[in-house]
Amino acid sequence: MASSINISLLWELFDILHAKNMRNFEDVLVSYTHLNLTALNAFECLGVGEDKTIASDEEGFEDLPDRWNLHGIRYALRYRKHGQLYILLAQKSRDLLVINLFNVQQLKVSNIALNAKECVKQLNGALRDVLSDAEIIQRRIEDELIKPVLLITKIDSSQQTDFVEIHPTSHMSPEYRYTMSMPESIYLGSSLAEQRLHFRKRAFPVQHQARTAALDYSSYNWFNY
Repeated sequence: MASSINISLLWELFDILHAKNMRNFEDVLVSYTHLNLTALNAFECLGVGEDKTIASDEEGFEDLPDRWNLHGIRYALRYRKHGQLYILLAQKSRDLLVINLFNVQQLKVSNIALNAKECVKQLNGALRDVLSDAEIIQRRIEDELIKPVLLITKIDSSQQTDFVEIHPTSHMSPEYRYTMSMPESIYLGSSLAEQRLHFRKRAFPVQHQARTAALDYSSYNWFNY
């Protein structure tokens, strides 16, 4: 991962290009997420929308596409990395901006919930003036949004390259991994389901709110671009 100095310099250029396009705090967070994907993690942006196919002549780019924030608090962006297609969907839910990143080929999805009012101080300017703690937000984007759906390469002693999955729950406690591993549909209405729900609310109030919002968000009938 690039250093905080590098991301600050990248944001300075990014801010010059897009200062006039920032309309709300959610725009800032989506822009910062995009910058982490493209500049720091070598994702290529393919444009707006939710098309789950990649055309043979489709070219990727690092900048934000036109009309990326046309709909205000709902966003849909497409990315490519190592031939894999990723779709980023973001929507405001109460005080949170819930961002999902979907790996189309691997059928993996991750999400992160950011409180725009707490994370963003102003729309434009230096990174330290725009975000309350850019390094923490950057680490969260990396750990919660990107790594869970990303295939990384590992080179062994014979110089053969293998793809290795990063498990999305590897950073969680054993208790939380256990509660997340069992589908609610099986235990709906049972005491176990109630215990899991109670555990989430007590131990992970922010994550529980984000997860509920993400579930509601996943069933949202997205507009056509």
